[in-house]
Parts: sequence; structure tokens; C-alpha cells
Amino acid sequence: MDIKLGLLGSEVTLPVVNEMIGTPPPLPEGYRKQVDMETMLDGSTRGNVKAFSPRMFSLPWARLPIADVTTLIGLAEKNVRLHYQNAWHSATWRWVMVADLQVTPVVYIGTVFYRVTLELLEVGP
Repeated sequence: MDIKLGLLGSEVTLPVVNEMIGTPPPLPEGYRKQVDMETMLDGSTRGNVKAFSPRMFSLPWARLPIADVTTLIGLAEKNVRLHYQNAWHSATWRWVMVADLQVTPVVYIGTVFYRVTLELLEVGP
């Protein structure tokens, strides 16, 4: 099952998510409620919930070579909405923005790899 991300029409297949022991990690999906909190004159708080609650997608890799890390950094630096599909969950294509990218070097059996976490946030249609 592939995970794809990129500009519309030029999506790339991302590396297979992995753990140090070689088994696929969980691929969490969540929702981020959009709530505007306001303090009223009398000190009470009132919340306004938006109609659209974007999904959040987390993609973790325990060890990636630098070539794969460079690809992920290139996607994150585009600063535009990207086309995303995670066949582990659904065949649905979604529009997302890169919300966070964490890259940490790790040594595995004498070779430098990178631990990477990519956080994506769904954007409106």
C-alpha cells in the first residue's frame, strides 16, 4: 500500500513507514477542531466552532537514508497545498499542507540514518 504526496499530477510515492524492528508503525489520523474562543465583557468565555474540522495525518519513519529525507524536505519547502493519498486508510485523495517536519539523525548498525516525522494538515476543498 502506497502513500503519495505532491503537487497535483506529480505526486511521489513516499518511502514505506518503518520502525526500528521493521514493522509498520501506526499511522494516526485525527481531527483539529477550529474553535475561536472569546472572552465576553462579563468575564465569561464563548466558543465559536467552525463548520470545517481539518484532519491531521502523522507519518513516522524510524530510519531513512538522506535521499528520502531530501525528498521530504523538498515537499515541505513547497509551502503550497499538496495532493495526498494514504492507501493504508483510504483511496481518497485529500488536499493537505505540511504542518511540521522533524528530522533527527540516528546511527543504526554503524550507518547514519534519519528519524523523520511528517505532520500534514488537511486544507479546505
